[in-house]
Amino acid sequence: MKTSDLVRDLARKYPKGPEGKLKKSSYICRDAWCDVYERTMPVYGTPQSDGKLNLWGGYDAETIWKTFSKNHDLNSVISYVSSAFEDEYLTRRKRRLRARRAQQKIEFAISDIKTSGRPGVWSVNWNYNDRVYLWAENFDDAQARSFVFSGLFGIDAFEKNPKISFLDFGGPEKAAELTRVALEGDMRSLENQIKYTSEKLENLKNAQREKREVVSVVLDVFSEQTGF
Repeated sequence: MKTSDLVRDLARKYPKGPEGKLKKSSYICRDAWCDVYERTMPVYGTPQSDGKLNLWGGYDAETIWKTFSKNHDLNSVISYVSSAFEDEYLTRRKRRLRARRAQQKIEFAISDIKTSGRPGVWSVNWNYNDRVYLWAENFDDAQARSFVFSGLFGIDAFEKNPKISFLDFGGPEKAAELTRVALEGDMRSLENQIKYTSEKLENLKNAQREKREVVSVVLDVFSEQTGF
């Protein structure tokens, strides 16, 4: 499905879904907190097999994630809407209304993936310089796999829990590449710190030599004046 077609559908109050078969009667209303509007309000979703409501127009959350996860702020969604409805004249108010409708559904889908997780790449952080990216089925799997790496970083897995979060869809190769890039970045950062510290130490040594020369001259002057 084209991004423009997806945006046009998500901008509806009752999207028709990926197969175009959903109707108003397909939706169930319930109250939920909406980050877009920053308040609790009625939202509409379609029942899923797990008993939960799909609040993103009947689409697969993964589809919405892959399309919008990198750009889903209001201004970005307004741009999507402007492109999707370029054949229509929309007042600023209408364009913004449709953008907020679409963004609300996008945010619900992205939040569901971040909260529940999916098979893919997970970020595991003990602190800024101690982190890896792992492929895992879900949060519990990522946590179990993190135990293997905690020892490599000299961290007691039973004393310090890492921050674990779903990062993106992808396989083990993507996780390995992200880890390689992160660790190489850490090494470059340490090398730069060593270089900076070395230069600072050399400057301090130069300042010390200059000070020693000044002290020597000053003491010689006092020696000549006092005879000591």
